[in-house]
Amino acid sequence: MVKVISPAEVIEAARWEIINKNVFTAEWAYKTIYNWLVEEEFVDEEMGSGDKYEVMYYEKREPGNIKEVWFWWRAELIPKNNSYYKYRLIIDGHFLGLKELEIMHEGQKVKTNHSELTLRCKADLVLDYLGKWKKNWFLKTFDDVFRKRIYYNDILKYKRDLYNRAYRLQAEMKQFLKLNEHVIHPTFFHHKRGFEKQY
Repeated sequence: MVKVISPAEVIEAARWEIINKNVFTAEWAYKTIYNWLVEEEFVDEEMGSGDKYEVMYYEKREPGNIKEVWFWWRAELIPKNNSYYKYRLIIDGHFLGLKELEIMHEGQKVKTNHSELTLRCKADLVLDYLGKWKKNWFLKTFDDVFRKRIYYNDILKYKRDLYNRAYRLQAEMKQFLKLNEHVIHPTFFHHKRGFEKQY
């Protein structure tokens, strides 16, 4: 079988999944991911600019005002205006059994949601994303040598940076969902679950 080689080589830097069934505000879960992407300066993959990360949103309503929601986000970041490396985040989310609830929080009724959230993230380091090396008759002969010898340490550095960024997003979502974490994190400016006070 013939292997089709794309002009850009993709190296997976990180992959994680969070599955949590709990009471939280679905809107704030959505906004937490969005705000993190904006803060980290990721842009829309299709347009190359802007903050319209969503490529698919599907909502299915079931009897009893219960919803099932799927969303796919694609984001990219070009580190330091680099013409060789690009970060790509593939984020897929699924709210299962999403329903509205009213709970008592500090003596007040608060509207929130109950759902099972499945969030998957894959972080890829894309090499030669413009295809300059593969398209040039002279450069393509040295591309493999440059990657293995000259660019090797740079590739590891960018892969490590993307790995850290992807797991910072995971940490932010775990902090939002109040899940156990194994890393100490700075204080964030976002609502935790959408109904707690901000100090």
